[in-house]
Amino acid sequence: MHLESLVQQEAMVPASLDGMEFRIRFNKGETIHAENSYKFNPGTIDEMLTAAGFSGIKIWTDPRQTSAVTLAAAR
Repeated sequence: MHLESLVQQEAMVPASLDGMEFRIRFNKGETIHAENSYKFNPGTIDEMLTAAGFSGIKIWTDPRQTSAVTLAAAR
């Protein structure tokens, strides 16, 4: 997903743990890559979580079970 700036603008990114903050300028029509969306089946999700050192805690699905959000925790 890309977000597109409708006007010329400046956004401030608050201080992080290292105390640095900065400003980003966007021109009208400029886009920023904001998200990747992937489709996996529940078995593949469990395999990827396990390989990365996580365990699935809870899965929320839409009524037709066509999409889901998975909560995971580090083991």
